Amino acid sequence: MNHFADDELLPDDAWPVHVRMLSNPLHICMIRAMIERGCMAEGMADDQASRVMLSIDEALTNVIRHGYKGRYDRPIDIRFGTVKLGGRRAVAIVIDDESGPCDLDAIRPRSLDEIRPGGLGVHIIRETMDRAVWEQREGNVGLRLRITKFIDQSADADAERGKQ
Repeated sequence: MNHFADDELLPDDAWPVHVRMLSNPLHICMIRAMIERGCMAEGMADDQASRVMLSIDEALTNVIRHGYKGRYDRPIDIRFGTVKLGGRRAVAIVIDDESGPCDLDAIRPRSLDEIRPGGLGVHIIRETMDRAVWEQREGNVGLRLRITKFIDQSADADAERGKQ
């Protein structure tokens, strides 16, 4: 797979893998399998690839539930590739939706002191990935989530997560 420059977000047409799915939760398993194979092909350990899968589940579920209000017929674009961050190889995943404008300040985890189901997706994504950035897409057509996970996990990865 191609490797790209430090902290560079590739142009939409330059990613080695680009898939468009409809916002039906039944399709999430196919995306999970594709990304899991990609992570493993790049040399990521099984336990770290599992963390990426958990983040993908949470991110896609949040798009469907919150961005698209449960509609099953809306597009979600997923891009996968490898990048170099601070000289270290990482898998990079971008998830784009067309949910319209969103208050980025509203994308935050609920307090872990609240004991109730749900509401932990953002927390899980931030804890399992080394970087997670939510952005409004150009023209306010929806959101973009950029997540990365270092392939060679080390103590430095924990410090990197703390910089977000």
